[in-house]
Amino acid sequence: MVSEYEIEPDIRIRLVDQPVLADLILADGLPGNDFAICRSSTRHQATTLFVARFVTQPDVTIMLSRKDRHADFTLHVDSETVSDIEAAALFWLAWKQNSLKTLQ
Repeated sequence: MVSEYEIEPDIRIRLVDQPVLADLILADGLPGNDFAICRSSTRHQATTLFVARFVTQPDVTIMLSRKDRHADFTLHVDSETVSDIEAAALFWLAWKQNSLKTLQ
């Protein structure tokens, strides 16, 4: 679940408008990447994300806000296909898989 109003989130992400201020950047058309989320083109052994603003028993809660000054990460999203909420969920998945823990 991704929400601006989480009391005890698993991870806190602050949205920023400028890429130079971001720890994490998701942008359309950038050359190269630092990690890959999906390594399989089939449903077999793939991870499925269901992202919502409210779920009664979420597996993970993400606080996504423009105002949070105590965030674990800052995120800049510049994409026509991926929303801020989806980007936050994708970066959490990378963090969960140990791809981003070295940033903390």
